[in-house]
Amino acid sequence: MYNKPIVYFTGVPYFWMWNPTNEVASLEVVLGHPHLGDCPDVRTSTVKQKFDDGSFETRNTIYKPATKEMLDEYNAKIERNRKEFEEWYEEWYEEWYENNKPTFSQTGLARKEK
Repeated sequence: MYNKPIVYFTGVPYFWMWNPTNEVASLEVVLGHPHLGDCPDVRTSTVKQKFDDGSFETRNTIYKPATKEMLDEYNAKIERNRKEFEEWYEEWYEEWYENNKPTFSQTGLARKEK
């Protein structure tokens, strides 16, 4: 038997029947998934067992509710990524626009010569 990875999730899991015999869960965000990393909107594999503390086990993974500290760290990371992207995009757009500015004649505003 192998040790299953522990993955943390945010929100309240929504358990539902994938087919008549297999229950799965939909999760708002998972943190530290071995294949998905930090990822929104995840559907798990078949749920094998639910625990009183809100955690549950699937065929491949043990899912536990994220702590406040984990959520704070995740939100800070999202904010850092947003700021970095905005800075990168602004620089990229300025460079792109400088190299792709339409000329006056391309705008369709130039007078047609007779």
